[in-house]
Amino acid sequence: MRVPYDGDECYVHGDYWIVPFDGSRMEWVASDHGIPPLGKRPVEGGREADGSLLFHAIGEVDGVRVVGKAGEHLGGASLPFGGEERHVDYYEVL
Repeated sequence: MRVPYDGDECYVHGDYWIVPFDGSRMEWVASDHGIPPLGKRPVEGGREADGSLLFHAIGEVDGVRVVGKAGEHLGGASLPFGGEERHVDYYEVL
């Protein structure tokens, strides 16, 4: 699995788990600039080393939809693509 971290596209070696998508309770919702969608509760995807919340995100880079992370402290979403961490202002959160 690839994740964005510290400007790079990093590979995770070892154990990790993937959130199973449940279409009856979950949806991808448009979001931008790190602002959570009003009236929605984003699915928490982890925390930064300083404790800042991260949420599951999907955005577009060079015409490709890529999964990554979003958070208010990021001001958008960070996506792993082409060997680097790419930032997008407009994306969707789970």
